[in-house]
Amino acid sequence: AVKRMKSSPLSPEEKAYIDQ
Repeated sequence: AVKRMKSSPLSPEEKAYIDQ
């Protein structure tokens, strides 16, 4: 999965993509 800064607000779509 692609890691992004946890402090950054993510859209549900981004979170689903990152968490997969």
